[in-house]
Amino acid sequence: MKVRMVPIGQVFDRFPRTVRDLAKARGKEIHLTISGAETDLDKTIVDEVGEPLMHLIRNCVDHGIEPPDVREARGKPQHGTIALNAYHEGNQVIIEIADDGGGIDLGRVREKAIRIGVIGESDRLSDRETIELIFTPGFSTAEQVTDVSGRGVGMDVVKKNIRRLKGIFDVDSSPGAGTTFTMKLPLTLAIIQALLVRIARTVLDPARRGDRVAAHRRRRRPHGTRRRGDHPARSGRAADPRRRVLPARRAARP
Repeated sequence: MKVRMVPIGQVFDRFPRTVRDLAKARGKEIHLTISGAETDLDKTIVDEVGEPLMHLIRNCVDHGIEPPDVREARGKPQHGTIALNAYHEGNQVIIEIADDGGGIDLGRVREKAIRIGVIGESDRLSDRETIELIFTPGFSTAEQVTDVSGRGVGMDVVKKNIRRLKGIFDVDSSPGAGTTFTMKLPLTLAIIQALLVRIARTVLDPARRGDRVAAHRRRRRPHGTRRRGDHPARSGRAADPRRRVLPARRAARP
């Protein structure tokens, strides 16, 4: 399995220039910090996780971090920070993308969900349920379509891709403090979980179309022995006529 493992830094190295270019185009000052680049992960997962991470980084730059004047008015430094971190936890790899921006505007999310008919005006949702609305296909709170956002193709695709890799995707946001995206991915896709079903004395693997993976042979009993209750008449076997006891008959006198 070690042959399949590569450092996640191969993907992380793409993002500093992306953040720098997007921040300049949006008139923002953003610092990107990277930690855990040496964390090993299955090469197949590393190849597939790059696109979801790129979308989240772009989302943090465009939606998360406020413009310098807004940050200054809120008592924050003019430059925003995006932290990209990876580490092992058990048999999983955790990847976190966090920003110190304004967080998810729940009121704006609810307003857009009502406008497009996802929920009704009378529906009462918790903060967690409101955040989950951003995973609706075609959902976007951007006021205008740009090369980065507004097209409605984003968070639902990210979550779908992470699930396809047998992973878990979660979002946590605090108004005014920022948003954290968390991915929990398996170390490798080479380990496949299977459900085994035992039928009589045979074990089958449904994932392999019922292939037999184990068989338990019945132990043979010594010749001439019978199980308890194994009577010939009850078991359906014909009795040996040579072992039958015939009634005695009186011989006729001459």
